[in-house]
Amino acid sequence: MTDLRAYSGHGLVVASDMQLNLREIGGTALPDVTIESGDIRSVPRMNPDADVLLERVWPEDGGFQALERGAEGLRLVLSDIAELTGDQEFRRIVAHPADETKRELLPVIAEGIVLSLHLYLAGHPVLHASAVDVGGQALAFVGASGMGKSTMATILAMAGAKLVTDDVLRIHLGDVVEVFPGATGTRLRQGARQLLGGAGSVPVRKTADDRTMALLSRSEAEILPLSAIAIPTPDRTSSRVTARRLTGVEALKTLLSYPRMIGWLDKDVLSEQFQVSAELVRRTPIWDVSIPWGPPFDQNLAEELCRVIDVEFSAQSSKGVRG
Repeated sequence: MTDLRAYSGHGLVVASDMQLNLREIGGTALPDVTIESGDIRSVPRMNPDADVLLERVWPEDGGFQALERGAEGLRLVLSDIAELTGDQEFRRIVAHPADETKRELLPVIAEGIVLSLHLYLAGHPVLHASAVDVGGQALAFVGASGMGKSTMATILAMAGAKLVTDDVLRIHLGDVVEVFPGATGTRLRQGARQLLGGAGSVPVRKTADDRTMALLSRSEAEILPLSAIAIPTPDRTSSRVTARRLTGVEALKTLLSYPRMIGWLDKDVLSEQFQVSAELVRRTPIWDVSIPWGPPFDQNLAEELCRVIDVEFSAQSSKGVRG
């Protein structure tokens, strides 16, 4: 058996033979999830006889993504990329790339899609969000891909906040709404890389999906309360941050518009998404925030954002970079 590394993220112990964007840990704790890379396989089409839990199709190129349940377990199919097979709880997964060039994408799939699916199926609420620790409380940025979640988390972390997670945020609904730390770096698109400054100012590494991962100071909390959710809207015409608090049906519809995984057909998961979103709307401030978009970004953007959404924050630009 291949040697597996142990990681901590989203309240889980994850074992994998891949390098994941999670905190690596020692010890001998039994893993909650095991993700291993397998041999190359020709990725099959969707099985019309399977119980389909999730299905997403891209009509423009015929691409698809599907999660199917059969007698032997679950099968995640990513057209022309990989087939992942697992047990009924998606706790023990083997990832088979379509060819050797796709193998480097497996860690990105594992830490994003696979862990999200496991959390959904286990009944743990998930948001499509990046988040930072601001004075012991989490501020989450929720939205679709490309709306600036990772960029905003990076900006706040460089100004003194601590990174909680990027792209996947697990929620716990107890006496207070809490979140679990996850990813240890933010994956930035081409347009956001300039905010990292000159060479050496922030440790970075290249990701398989052609993004830049910024390795920022991360929160050491095992779990922390959620203070607010911001829906960022980039605005290249404005020079100031504006915010409007969403309530009631508008807030609920907005949260439901940005699921971490699109295309769910499973009624239990859909019901859970609705109930969690309704609870978050009731218990957590939801803000629609217009952000003056760069680059360049205003050096006081982090502090100004927190001010308009009533989150306490004092900019300390020297404390946001992991050495």
